[in-house]
Amino acid sequence: MMHNDPAFEVIMRHLNLNEEAAHVWVDYIAKFTYGESAPIYDLLHDINNLENLDRALTTVVTALEPSTMTGAAHNRLNMRISFGAHLENISGQRLDTLDESILKYIEIDGKAAHGSLRALEENIANIRTAIRLTKRDIEQSKSSVKGISRINLDGVQLVNSARDVWKLSTGKTAPARGLNPASPFGKFLYDLFEAFEIPGDAKSAFTAWVKHVHTSG
Repeated sequence: MMHNDPAFEVIMRHLNLNEEAAHVWVDYIAKFTYGESAPIYDLLHDINNLENLDRALTTVVTALEPSTMTGAAHNRLNMRISFGAHLENISGQRLDTLDESILKYIEIDGKAAHGSLRALEENIANIRTAIRLTKRDIEQSKSSVKGISRINLDGVQLVNSARDVWKLSTGKTAPARGLNPASPFGKFLYDLFEAFEIPGDAKSAFTAWVKHVHTSG
């Protein structure tokens, strides 16, 4: 994101910084607000998709078992994985006579595809355990919400980054429970919301940050 002039002015005015430092903090806030996901889970959506992932992985691994297809089908699949669409073009040819693009496919893409399937089969238990533990983490986390669309996620991220900048620039800890819009930090946060054109109310976003992010786990 390019330097936001209103945000630059807010940083300069509230934190009494030189231009170089102000630009650093504007970039930091912009990157954190727009480039990072808020650490908030969408409980039902995330759990549902993790369960879908678990089922899909199980389906894939089961489908690769020898008993699910004829030996001929397995062999053909392995050949297609190795050679892809080039299979028809290499029948009866020596490797040293093949086109460079075909050799590259066999050496890089084909081997990578085979390796991916082997890795999935060998690590499916660990992956499913990770899915199960992630579901548990989400279900137990105070950062899990039903209906995440009601939360101003960009606003929550701006609260997070503004608190960091305030602490690092002033040496003072920003409030962690209630936001007084008339306080120095409150004015700073409200001005940042306006400068970065974040929709919604800064105090509401701060309240969501306290509820779902502060000391979250």
